[in-house]
Amino acid sequence: DGVSASFTVQVVDRDGFTWYSQNNVYTSDWDATQLLFLYFRDPSTGSKRKFAVDSKEPGGNSCWMDQGCGNASVAMVLNNMGAVKTEGYDFRSGQNGNLIADPYTVGLANAGAFGADSSTSTLRGNPIYMRWAYVAEQFSIDGKPLKLTKVYSPSTTKIKGILEDHPEGVIVQLSTSTKNHYIVFTKCVNPEEKTSSKLKFLVCDSAAYLPQNGDNVFFEESTSYIYEGYRYRNIASVMYFTIDE
Repeated sequence: DGVSASFTVQVVDRDGFTWYSQNNVYTSDWDATQLLFLYFRDPSTGSKRKFAVDSKEPGGNSCWMDQGCGNASVAMVLNNMGAVKTEGYDFRSGQNGNLIADPYTVGLANAGAFGADSSTSTLRGNPIYMRWAYVAEQFSIDGKPLKLTKVYSPSTTKIKGILEDHPEGVIVQLSTSTKNHYIVFTKCVNPEEKTSSKLKFLVCDSAAYLPQNGDNVFFEESTSYIYEGYRYRNIASVMYFTIDE
């Protein structure tokens, strides 16, 4: 009604991908320091363990997030999409509902829990049991629920194609005869390459302790490749989220 104002918009070129480490709660891009005394108890096994501790601290390899690569990978993609957990309480911020996606809120979704009111509480449920479809249903974008699609034994060409439609990143399962790991593929750096075996990708790897080993780095420079021994041939599946219309 005749009122106007001027303002300046500054556009900054920067990394648009969230990186969550499952092993280092201090330098990773999520507020886990208030979670160091939070426990989850698995009702099926009775196992009571801390949710997250630094992997270099005593007992750091016995917390839930020591095996939380799935939580962290799902949370990275959901965060990049701007998805929020529709219901739940986050004692870190005091917020009820519409919780930002991070490994803790994905852990709440996995456990079927709604959150603790203090950092010394014990919550019921297994926070890293990856019930993929169940987790997706509890997150939404603009009030619309999500669904997860999983493709088994994809070629790198297939992953490149999915990434073109899902620039927020895709969740890749790496598997050997003795272990599994989840990692986020963020970008194909040579999409013009016609030979599938020559395609190269950037990844966000939650197994990394330091950003330079997992924060949007070449797969060949990631912790999963260098220290865990995973290769492209170990890709077992790829998963991505869409809005459930």
